[in-house]
Amino acid sequence: GCIAWEISDVRKKIEKSIDDKQAYIDSPPFFTSNNGQKVYVRLYLDGNRDRKYVAAYLHMDIPEQSPFKGTVRFTLIDQIKRSPCDNIAK
Repeated sequence: GCIAWEISDVRKKIEKSIDDKQAYIDSPPFFTSNNGQKVYVRLYLDGNRDRKYVAAYLHMDIPEQSPFKGTVRFTLIDQIKRSPCDNIAK
């Protein structure tokens, strides 16, 4: 599955996360494939409290007996340049 998640007002959302008003934002749910697992991304714009990085977590709606065996890839796109950002961890 794939999701293109455009986040508006990023600067305001970063300020809210630093002020502890909203620690994270969630993506709309999506599926890993046509018959796949339902997942969503939880994004901490303050790096989950370290305020140096952005932290992204993939949340899955699966039983513990059914481990996920797929590949997960995040790509951060610069909304001004419309191109992938340099120097991001994968």
